[in-house]
Amino acid sequence: VEDTNGAAVPGAAIEIVGVETGLKRNVETGNDGTYQATFLPLGRYTVTVVKSGYGTVVRENIEISLNQTTGVDFKIDPTVTETVT
Repeated sequence: VEDTNGAAVPGAAIEIVGVETGLKRNVETGNDGTYQATFLPLGRYTVTVVKSGYGTVVRENIEISLNQTTGVDFKIDPTVTETVT
């Protein structure tokens, strides 16, 4: 997770929700702005990033496949206070 200037955003809350199952997983970005949600069941997910002082960003239909690592990058804007989907 980066801001619009390319700087890492530590402490951003990441919510991952399974579209078909409703399974929820919450993680937080580290000091370098990265996050990891290991061993998610296969399927489609909605991923939401929230950080105080920034806008909320939502990505839908992220597909998790067998034996794959899926990277989902986010740019969040400190000047936007609305949800961007």
